[in-house]
Amino acid sequence: MNMVNTYNHPIITVLCGEDYLVREMLYPSFLTWGDVSNSGYAPKMHTMAAEYIRDKIISKYTPSRSYKNVYMARGNNKRLLNENEVIDCLESYGFEIIYPKNDNYSQILDVFMTADNIFGAMGTNIVSQILSKPSTNIYIISPFEHQYDTPGFSVTDASKRTLHFIPADVHKLGSVLNRTNFTVGIARIEALAQKLSR
Repeated sequence: MNMVNTYNHPIITVLCGEDYLVREMLYPSFLTWGDVSNSGYAPKMHTMAAEYIRDKIISKYTPSRSYKNVYMARGNNKRLLNENEVIDCLESYGFEIIYPKNDNYSQILDVFMTADNIFGAMGTNIVSQILSKPSTNIYIISPFEHQYDTPGFSVTDASKRTLHFIPADVHKLGSVLNRTNFTVGIARIEALAQKLSR
């Protein structure tokens, strides 16, 4: 928040369930989620919003270290049922495993600003790809049924990055992604990891 607060305006925490009286509000619409994407699921992010956020943060942050191949893990993943197998496979090819919930935001910035290849299942902070290099490959594990049901897809589109889908097999299909669980073929993960670790 402080990185994008160029003019040092007071930051007010808005609490869920609370009412606020606002006398005057400037509403920069280009910094908000826009129209619903073509799929009809995740709202589409405006390109100017992606550029603004990326430029404000990148101009004020210098990574403390570099990464090459990374897997963004949820830990106790209730969506990707065989995440432990995925982690074991990727670690055997030298991938570093990052737990976004456990790590500080500086590490997340380091990962997305420097990594060449970032893997993750839907819901593992993939929206941070907005900060990635144009050459970074983002690989996201998702069942076909929910490929576009994520803000990650909208951010990819807005930030002009390429998102590679790794198809997963549904075990229980929910009406939305967070009610769906799935597995991914380890042979598919291994083939990609082998190719990328050369």
